[in-house]
Amino acid sequence: MQRSLVSEIYGYAVCLLAIVVAFAALAGTIHGAFGIARPAPGPTFFVQHRGPFGQMPAPPPKADVPFPDAMDAGPPPQLRGMRERVVAGARFDGAAHLTTSLIVLLAAGGLFFWHWRWLHEPARAAAS
Repeated sequence: MQRSLVSEIYGYAVCLLAIVVAFAALAGTIHGAFGIARPAPGPTFFVQHRGPFGQMPAPPPKADVPFPDAMDAGPPPQLRGMRERVVAGARFDGAAHLTTSLIVLLAAGGLFFWHWRWLHEPARAAAS
């Protein structure tokens, strides 16, 4: 049975689109894997913790404490644990990105192989 030209164009167009989507999903998979392996604070961290003009808020001046001792005291109580929360959030974002990209990659691969097999099925039937 011969297919029409429109169905052939449709099949190859779906295959091409599936390949393009697979490449984008592969890039997202790599990005997500790096997000899990080396989490870094994203732009939301810097937006949430900036002052009114985009600058980091300055700590209040301490007249009775010299500068080196103030640095040795560590972060203020409201900022303790912030780094861990930021890294955990970045790691979660990386895992979500990785999962989404893998699902899209599997869907694109399935669409490609299903349409490719559909396109070349008459060739197999004719060869046997």
